[in-house]
Amino acid sequence: MMQSGLWLLLVLGCWGSFGAEVPASQLPGRKLRVRGAEGLRFEQVNELRVRKAERRSSNGAMGSVEVDELEMFIVKTGVNEREQVRQILRQDFGVGFLSYIPSDAFLVSLTREQAESVAAETKVAGVYIMPTEMKTPPNRKHRETGHPEPAGSKEVIPRVHKAARPTRMLLSDSTSGTESPEAAFVDVLLGVPGTAVVQRWQSSLSSKGLGCESLRIKAGKKNGVSVELKGCSSQSIVEWIAEQKEVVWVAKRSEKGLRSLGGRVKHQTLEHAFSQPIAPEMRKHGLKEVQSPSNPQLRHKFAIPAVLGESDSASSSLIWSKGLQGSGQIIGVADTGVDYDNCLFSDTDGDGVGLCGYGQQECSEGTVSTRHRKIVSYRLHDGTGNVEGDADGHGTHVAGSIAGSAPTSAPSALQQNSGIAPGAKLAVDDFPSSSGGLSVPGNLYEDLWQFSHDTGARVHSNSWGDSSTEYTLDAFYADQFSWDHPDFLIVFAAGNDGPSPLTTGSPATAKNVLSVGASENNPAAYQESATRYMRLDEAPQFAGAWVEIVPADGFGTSPSLDNPLMGELAPIDPFEGCSAATNDVSGKIVLVYRGSCYFHEKALTAMNAGAIAVIVVNNRRWQPAIVMGAVEGLDPVTIPSYMISYDEGALLWEMASASRVRVELPISETGSLDNLAYFSSQGPTPDMRFSPLVVAPGDLITSARSDGDLFSENCDADSALMSMSGTSMAAPIAAGSAAIVRQYFEQGFQVTGSQDTSAGVTPSAALVRAMLLHSGRALNYWSEDFNLIQAPSLPSFEQGFGSINLKSVLWFGEESDFGFFYADRTPLSTSDMVAYCFDIEPGNSLNLKITISYTDHPSTFTTQKALVNDLDLDVITPSNRYLLGNSKKDSVNNHEQVVLESPTAGQYKARISGFDVPMGPQEFAIVMTGGFSSVRICDSVECQGDCSGNGQCVTGKCICDAAFSGDDCSIPNVALNPQEAAMWTLETDAWQYFDFEQADSSSPWDIQVSGIQGLVGVLAAWNRVPTLDDSDFSGYSFDLDVDTWVGNPRTQSTSTILLSSSTATGTRSVSSTSGSGKWVVGIYSFCCLEASGEIQAAYTLPSPSSSSPSPSPSPTSSEASGSAQESPLPPASPSNESDSGAGEPEEPAEGATNTTMFWGISGGAAFGVLVGLTYWQCCRASAKSNQEDVVPQARSMVSMPQPTFRGILFNQPPPQSFSARSEPVQPPSVQPSAPPFSDIVTATFHPVAMPSSNEHSTAPACFSLSEACEWTPV
Repeated sequence: MMQSGLWLLLVLGCWGSFGAEVPASQLPGRKLRVRGAEGLRFEQVNELRVRKAERRSSNGAMGSVEVDELEMFIVKTGVNEREQVRQILRQDFGVGFLSYIPSDAFLVSLTREQAESVAAETKVAGVYIMPTEMKTPPNRKHRETGHPEPAGSKEVIPRVHKAARPTRMLLSDSTSGTESPEAAFVDVLLGVPGTAVVQRWQSSLSSKGLGCESLRIKAGKKNGVSVELKGCSSQSIVEWIAEQKEVVWVAKRSEKGLRSLGGRVKHQTLEHAFSQPIAPEMRKHGLKEVQSPSNPQLRHKFAIPAVLGESDSASSSLIWSKGLQGSGQIIGVADTGVDYDNCLFSDTDGDGVGLCGYGQQECSEGTVSTRHRKIVSYRLHDGTGNVEGDADGHGTHVAGSIAGSAPTSAPSALQQNSGIAPGAKLAVDDFPSSSGGLSVPGNLYEDLWQFSHDTGARVHSNSWGDSSTEYTLDAFYADQFSWDHPDFLIVFAAGNDGPSPLTTGSPATAKNVLSVGASENNPAAYQESATRYMRLDEAPQFAGAWVEIVPADGFGTSPSLDNPLMGELAPIDPFEGCSAATNDVSGKIVLVYRGSCYFHEKALTAMNAGAIAVIVVNNRRWQPAIVMGAVEGLDPVTIPSYMISYDEGALLWEMASASRVRVELPISETGSLDNLAYFSSQGPTPDMRFSPLVVAPGDLITSARSDGDLFSENCDADSALMSMSGTSMAAPIAAGSAAIVRQYFEQGFQVTGSQDTSAGVTPSAALVRAMLLHSGRALNYWSEDFNLIQAPSLPSFEQGFGSINLKSVLWFGEESDFGFFYADRTPLSTSDMVAYCFDIEPGNSLNLKITISYTDHPSTFTTQKALVNDLDLDVITPSNRYLLGNSKKDSVNNHEQVVLESPTAGQYKARISGFDVPMGPQEFAIVMTGGFSSVRICDSVECQGDCSGNGQCVTGKCICDAAFSGDDCSIPNVALNPQEAAMWTLETDAWQYFDFEQADSSSPWDIQVSGIQGLVGVLAAWNRVPTLDDSDFSGYSFDLDVDTWVGNPRTQSTSTILLSSSTATGTRSVSSTSGSGKWVVGIYSFCCLEASGEIQAAYTLPSPSSSSPSPSPSPTSSEASGSAQESPLPPASPSNESDSGAGEPEEPAEGATNTTMFWGISGGAAFGVLVGLTYWQCCRASAKSNQEDVVPQARSMVSMPQPTFRGILFNQPPPQSFSARSEPVQPPSVQPSAPPFSDIVTATFHPVAMPSSNEHSTAPACFSLSEACEWTPV
């Protein structure tokens, strides 16, 4: 026996430090906001039983432990202890990897012994092993407008579509979703250096018998690892890696196709009729730049003047005239390469472009070219056959939009199409193309941005991404690099999946990048475009649809856009038009099929038959229309001649053969710089952040063209320029704008409005981003049914902070009509505040605009909320009005703005507070413009209206009592009465609160929210206002962890949400607390539609002696409570005929409880709903086997879980005394009828307060009714 005890002690000493698994709902403190939390279980670490001094001396520094011993743990703490715990982990335990998980948890790498020691710290609420399920992406179905996520080489989606294509998507443009048979990649983030696992993993995986043709593991310099494999399943590799203790995140490297939409389809096209889905065109994109000439003349015809703040007719730019053309700035670009002998980039006198990388010399500081006028470095990335240059053309086009500049000897057309920052230089990363995309490295931190930063680039433009709308590994690397390099601004195109909401694709979903949407262009750009269309004015189907038509070259005429041709379509017979027509087509627009003879001959056949125009239908399916050529020696054709695609032509042929089809041609697309491009992807992100953040012109952008030849010295206007469309074209314009802003500060313009290099400062990326956000103006935008919606208030989910207008934010003293103030790199911690006071003089009606932006700490991938540090902006007006940043208490965005039109005179205060900063201190930048003077630091900690007496003022923000909400705690909650249903309606991103009183937190209740339209969450909290970060129970009308609702929010919502105090699934447990109080229920509306429904509660009202410490202000609540407490009905008299005894109540059987019970009526098995009738309940019952007492008035019995009770409901008060009869009774199965109910209506009811068993019994169970009952109405 003694030996057994010693053995047990040894086992406990070795393994007893790890306890039982705990569900997420049982974790201490505020809930953990991670994806799929309800299905996760966390193995708890128990504290090591040794003295604290010994723990720290033996387990302290990172260098004193073996890296192989480290694994990932979650350290849970409280909101007030986070900073101390973070310092303990850093300083006392030397933690190398530390990231924050909302709410109040840290993800850290520790040894097991260190984890036990951390668990013993008094400030630590619990330590848990990171579950394997948190290390991999959830199994998601991607939105219909995106692409599947196959394994394979990582390829990216350029945010581009060709201007030469109609505004639609083509079947031939779809992306393959199959895993690459050649190679697949798996990317891993570790809590330890990657070099620590390579040898061990290589050996283990090689011995697994996975059947891989090859398997190679590559470690980065930091915590990244990539696995390249051929001939085996990448999923098996992912599953094995996720089980490794040091892993933070693992995912297959997604293959990303290109996002080309092929045009500007703000109209229905015939492709909507095709049975097969229409997928985006597969093309690549890239980005590179060119140099500007010394002449500051405004040369660009269309898009650039608007961004510089000039009118269409302006011949010069104030900004360029100040020398602000990006000079001295290096901009990194990563894409398909650059055709650097195009004369927008070429330099015949300088050094070479600094070529390095794949197949070249190793990239280093020595490979940077300082003398080439445009390109300081050109790095080739690994890839079969990858060579310098740009065979695709996308990268060259993007580079030209950033910094292209032609020499003065170049044709004027080239000089008119320079980039926005023609004085800047480029650091180029040339990615190999593969299967219609870009092959991008898995570790963007080390393999992309680090070298670009080392070359001197401080802005980096990226016109690619993937279909995931989530916070991915790419997004994490973008945020991590930005956090580590706070002067480096990364720019990403948002994508071309508009006009649906929730369509911005990763990595534009990162917090710290400048994500860019696209606007339309100047109307003249559409007039000059060669793309022409035909509109169906009259047709049995698809009236109003547009079809692209391609005019012939060398024969035929073309009506002017001002005087289009209208006529009826007529298919010709014979259908190929190679011989004289046998049907009457005179005065009609003839349809003829391609084939058997020359196009020229077909047109002559139609003309000779009296046709007024001819349209040739391509006979090659899936191919667009082509340009038809003339044949020498044939007669001239004097009627308009066009070609259309096979698919559209076949449909038109069929309709015109059976019905009248009348068309108008040619017509041209139109557009305006005041409109958001229809194709531009829209926000929000799934956690409700704004993305895109800004907009720049992206439709029909003319820029550099690649001819695929680095030795052609391409400087001809026809061959050196091309037009393209997409957010790929908008991102480089935004990147060039950022370079101009950087130059503005570095050359000291911000002090007096004139250049003063001695006053120059190096702006943070946050300041540059804030300036661009501040410059935005609101655009009209297209709805999903192509209706133009008037410009909204900014910021908005469609366009973020609006379209960039540099002239509205770059201040030039008296030449500008506004005042300017900025501050940069101001640090804040939790509860810190900085306030800026300023005055507006009478008569100064300039709009006041204030913007803050900050580079937030990177998030973890599994969180439902990406924001880590929460700073808030508000402005106090002279009338004591409080204006909140982004017009709300914003806890998801790291960019906020207040705009006040025509402010009144007086003193204003702009306040920035550290509301919640777990990874601080957090630096921020602020920009202000308006008619103010003498900005100064001042004190201001007051709250709006002193929180109306209904809350506490904390750092200038009201923390409302449980019964109130609103910015100033002035809005009382709506009281939930058990007899009533409450209707609710919410705009997007809004809350409504309800409450009801209970005797204590363990009193039973049920909540049903039904008839839901929209995407909502229902959250409940005891004696406090629930939030998405802090609640005790929660339910959603959609699956937060499956993004089928992304991009299609109208169809993915369920209609009912049920919350119950007795249900553990999907909820957070609440420790029982004595004393009465309130349950507060909040309904939150997600994106992107108005939400509505009704809410009902089932609960027992507190007894008269119970009083809530925070009584509801609602008179309805007080009246309802009073009526229930003052029931005039006497208690039921005991029955002398009861089998349970003569007048004495029988004690409950073992397992039963004396609990007030309530059951309601339901069509389901989990919830009771009141229907407006008064029912009665017995508050005590007792169990008895083999028989039941049946009251005659009770027509049915209510089946309850064993071993508890079976209740009886009455539709009238029970008699003072009654005779009960005893007989065996089978549990009924009575379905509820439609209201109004008659007599007793019962179904499968759910008890509010349930003993230990949660399982419903199907076996007959007999109970007797207690004689001593107090009957109360419910």
